[in-house]
Amino acid sequence: MGASPTRSNVSPPAKKAAPSGALRAAVQLHTVRDHIKTRADLAKTFLRIGKIGYRGAQIGGPSELFEAAFLKDALARAGLQAIGHGTSLDDLDKKFGIIVDFLHAMDIRYTGVAWMMPEYRDSAAAWKKTAALFNRIGKRLSAEGIALQYHNHDFEFENYGGKAGLRWFFDHADPQYVQGMLDTAWIARGYQDPAAWITRLKGRMDQIHIKDTVIANADGKTLSKWTEIGGGNLDWPGIFAACKKAGVRDLIVEQDGDWLAGDPFQSLKASYRFLNQAGIF
Repeated sequence: MGASPTRSNVSPPAKKAAPSGALRAAVQLHTVRDHIKTRADLAKTFLRIGKIGYRGAQIGGPSELFEAAFLKDALARAGLQAIGHGTSLDDLDKKFGIIVDFLHAMDIRYTGVAWMMPEYRDSAAAWKKTAALFNRIGKRLSAEGIALQYHNHDFEFENYGGKAGLRWFFDHADPQYVQGMLDTAWIARGYQDPAAWITRLKGRMDQIHIKDTVIANADGKTLSKWTEIGGGNLDWPGIFAACKKAGVRDLIVEQDGDWLAGDPFQSLKASYRFLNQAGIF
């Protein structure tokens, strides 16, 4: 990964005109999770995100907080659109109809799974079985006009039979029914190349989580430090180029912690500024 730059000495590439078909920037609400405890908080947070310049958000729900009529009004007031959704594999399996109704009400065409218990991923056979489950659920969602996505962390890069778990998964998941929603920083923390993985999923990944991190060289130790986009040591020009070639539409900004001055909104501003100056939109 090379030497880890500090936030103070990292600058984005020189600004250039946004190309046609430019990538869109949205926010994963996990970044601002401490600021969305109530409906009033959520509405205020949407306004703050919209004021920065973002035009999309990836949301959860349905729940008392994430209720369709309220969400649509609060998002519209902030100039935002719900561009994606996250849920659990268990909820998708057991609350399929409820989730589908919510997604239709919100006019959302994507739902993603971001975590699985070890029994779904502790062997090549488990990964293949999990892919078959995603295929079944994905086929049902496809009939509803909704794409099913899988979002990685770093455990997916543990090898089974000489092949990473994530390779087993996507090799057995049907591209017609299962998309990727890769996370750049977690790929890097698995000592893999984000751009290479994006390229591998060309044509089957409409949305991606862009996240930055300061990580050690591949010496078996990972520094537990998140950062704003452009503040870590990921190859962003390579990642952006791969996204465009792979057909990615939405860059969903997420930062798990280590925010500037402890304020996730300051971090979101810094990430937005980097993306803007890089000519992404």
